[in-house]
Amino acid sequence: MTIAHERADRFKQWINSDAVFTATGRDLKYADHPTTAGTVGALVGHLDRVCRGERHAFLFYLFGVASSKGLTVRQRNALLAWLAPRKFEMGDPIPPDYEWPDLDANLDKGFWLVRRKCLDTAAAVVEVARLAAGQAQITWAETENVKA
Repeated sequence: MTIAHERADRFKQWINSDAVFTATGRDLKYADHPTTAGTVGALVGHLDRVCRGERHAFLFYLFGVASSKGLTVRQRNALLAWLAPRKFEMGDPIPPDYEWPDLDANLDKGFWLVRRKCLDTAAAVVEVARLAAGQAQITWAETENVKA
């Protein structure tokens, strides 16, 4: 079993438990709090970014659904607790555990960031999901010497 498999499996167990709420400082009573359409839209945007366009594989591996529409309220809230998105304005100090903003984005109106470790975890889950679906594992090193 690879490190990615171990990390993805641990994360799958954790995200599907109540531990996600207590570990992230969220009160368990909010686990089943209804999410608005805007919140779901924001969740989809954050997941697309951290999963680098592989949101469907990520969701299928973790929850057995290929779309955010198939998530339960509890699953949506668990993902939001894990991502912990925060809005920043230009000039705001960015905590070291948060990602840096995309330099191509329009930062004048503020920008949303998620925790850095979400990027690594999402990459591990997507890698394992792709392998489980029968897709070949490709590393950047293998593609660097390929000529068009």
